[in-house]
Amino acid sequence: MKTSEWLKTLHEQVQEDSKKLVNQPFGGELVWVYAFDSPTRLRYLQEGELKKLEIGEEELRPLAVKNLDRILTRKHLRAGDGVYMLEVGGNFESSMLLLTEFWSDQRIQVRGDVVVAVPTRDMVLITGSEDADNLKLLREIAQEGQEQAYPLSTDLWKFTGKGFVLLPPEASPGTP
Repeated sequence: MKTSEWLKTLHEQVQEDSKKLVNQPFGGELVWVYAFDSPTRLRYLQEGELKKLEIGEEELRPLAVKNLDRILTRKHLRAGDGVYMLEVGGNFESSMLLLTEFWSDQRIQVRGDVVVAVPTRDMVLITGSEDADNLKLLREIAQEGQEQAYPLSTDLWKFTGKGFVLLPPEASPGTP
């Protein structure tokens, strides 16, 4: 997961369309980019490579979800007073938003619907839509995350059962 500003800046530096990164919108200012993860480095998938692989964009996301679930064998939720922190190794925490089945897991016990903050690529915080104090806390941490390495978003996202939708800034417990 990256910001649309990051992607725009990168694409402004690339002359050939085939070298641009394959991406799909997530919502708000966030986009999905696809990558090859090897033991020595992470390399982003370029448009030209996607054509050579003969994989359509409609096939890419399910394949990425399957591979991500396969390589992330350590999915740990650290709980604390109505807030969870997701840990998967330090680079793919934000990518976990792709794994719909994980978010339906009954281990995530919150008041209301699952709400996440993704302040940085390696930090996902979770609380419930009916927990006003912790929603406020997540918003504060998300704002502070903009000063950290690899910042992503100040927004909060609500899990719908099929994916995530942007939670409006004014949303409070009881607000749809």
